[in-house]
Amino acid sequence: MARRRNSIGVLVSCVLLAVLMWGYVSLTRVYEDYVDVPFTVTAPPNQALLSTVPPTLTFRVRGTGWQILNLRMYPQISCAIDLATQQPTQQSVYALDKSDLIRAITTSQAFQTLDVVPSSLVLNTGDQVLKRVAVSLRHATTCRPGFLVIGEPIVEPTGVDVRGSAAVVQSIDRWPTQRLLQTDLHYGVTTMVSMSDSLSTILNVTPRQVRVHTNVQQVADRVIVDVPVEAPTIHGARSNMVVPSMISVIVRGGVDDLSTLTAQRIRAVISETTIPMGGFVRPTITTPPNMIVLGTVPSVLRYVERTAVRKSSELSP
Repeated sequence: MARRRNSIGVLVSCVLLAVLMWGYVSLTRVYEDYVDVPFTVTAPPNQALLSTVPPTLTFRVRGTGWQILNLRMYPQISCAIDLATQQPTQQSVYALDKSDLIRAITTSQAFQTLDVVPSSLVLNTGDQVLKRVAVSLRHATTCRPGFLVIGEPIVEPTGVDVRGSAAVVQSIDRWPTQRLLQTDLHYGVTTMVSMSDSLSTILNVTPRQVRVHTNVQQVADRVIVDVPVEAPTIHGARSNMVVPSMISVIVRGGVDDLSTLTAQRIRAVISETTIPMGGFVRPTITTPPNMIVLGTVPSVLRYVERTAVRKSSELSP
C-alpha cells in the first residue's frame, strides 16, 4: 500500500512539473494581442476641444507571453497627446496619424506596438470660456418604514464651473450628478457625489464632487392647540364672526421639526372670496415646509353674519 501511495505521489509530481515546464515554454514564445489603452488629449493654452475624444484606443502589440500576461494583469499603460506640442494642419485643426498615437504611449513594459484602432484622429479646438451653472442632483431615496425625507436633499456647492469651448458651454444651464441611490434610510446622511462625466473629453467641470445632505426623521403626529382663525371683519354692510375663534390643527412631520412647532407658526385663514352667505366654512391651513395637515378640530367652523348696529346719531332725524 505504501509503495502504491509513493507511485501516485511521483505521478502527481511529474504531471505538475510537466505543466509548469509547458507553461514556462509557452510564456517565452512571442504572441500578438489587442489591448485597450486609456486615451487623453490636452488642448493648447486658452483653447478647448471641440471634437469628441474616445476614452480608449485599441493597440495591437507583440511580445512574449510574460509581457502580454503582465500587460493584462498590471495595465500600467496610457496614451496622452498634448496638442501644444503638435503642429496644426490648419487653424485650430490637428490631424493625428498612427505614428503620433504610437509615440504617445507611456508604459514601463517592453513590447512592440504594431497598429492602433482608430489609426487616425482629427481634432478641432476653439476659444475657451468659463460658465457657472447650477447642480442638478439625480437621486432616488427610500426610507425605512416610519421614517421620511424632510424636504429636498441639500447640495453644497449649488453650482459648478464648466470650462470649454463657447459653442458648447453657452448652451448649458445645469450640470447633473452621478445617480445617487440611497435605501433603507433611518437617519440623516451626508455623502459625496461625483459630477457626471459626460462630455468629459471636451469639457472640464470643477469641482468634480459635491456634498449632499439628506435629512431623514422619524414620522410623528402632533396636535397644535389654540391656533387663531383669521377672517375678514367686514363683509359689505355687515360684521361677522367665526365660532370657534380658535381651533386645533393635527400635523404630521418629522419629530425634530414637530418639537419646535408652535401655534404662532400655523395660519388658519378664511378667505373673503370663499365665505358663504351663512352656515359653515372650512379654514385654509398653512404650516411650515415639509409638514402635512391631517385635519382640524373642529373640522368646520360656524360662520355668523350680524347686521352692524347703527350709532344713535345716525338714527336721529
